[in-house]
Amino acid sequence: MTNFRTQIWILFAAFTLVFSGCDQKVSDEAGTTATSSTGSGTASPTILGTPENSVQVGAAYSFHPTATVPEGGAATFSIVNQPSWTNFDATTGTLTGTPTTSDVGTFANIKISISDGGASVALPAFSITVLAASLEPVTLSWTVPQQNTDGSSPTNLAGYRIYYGSTPTNLNQVVTVEGNVTSYVLNQLAAGTWYFAVAAYNTAQVESALSSVVQLDLTG
Repeated sequence: MTNFRTQIWILFAAFTLVFSGCDQKVSDEAGTTATSSTGSGTASPTILGTPENSVQVGAAYSFHPTATVPEGGAATFSIVNQPSWTNFDATTGTLTGTPTTSDVGTFANIKISISDGGASVALPAFSITVLAASLEPVTLSWTVPQQNTDGSSPTNLAGYRIYYGSTPTNLNQVVTVEGNVTSYVLNQLAAGTWYFAVAAYNTAQVESALSSVVQLDLTG
């Protein structure tokens, strides 16, 4: 199988890291259902929904549960442990807000419930993690492979795939870069530790092994 030799480096904040290539490839608590906690009739309110468990600084957050009440009932929503940067609508149960830099962190054990004046029911507790805003763009650069691992020339090179993620063993995000290029800019990385690797692929979509994994720590 075609297997290009590659190497990758990162240009960030005028600092260059150079890594040699190699041939080795390298629940949230929230639920969607709820059960009645109190009430005396044969029918109880229902509330459903799975809130997003993270949001980036400066981005809008919104969660609107789906709820029903027995015929003739009047729905009233309530919330426990509401994040300080959010607004809550007691009529619709909608939780909205846009966090700022001072809100970075995890807001845990949030509970949204609905009552019809008699019975009440709540979603399972959930948390929202506010992530730091994206930093300066990160430029990934690599060398053009000069040969396949069997020594032949890679005459059918079609492009590259950049794999990255928050752990070196789970590079679960990928960007495909077509053509004869040797760099790519990522603009949407939040603060934290990131890992990157590059693989080349040919016109038959046969992919090489990954390059060495590169680590980069982005701090706010």
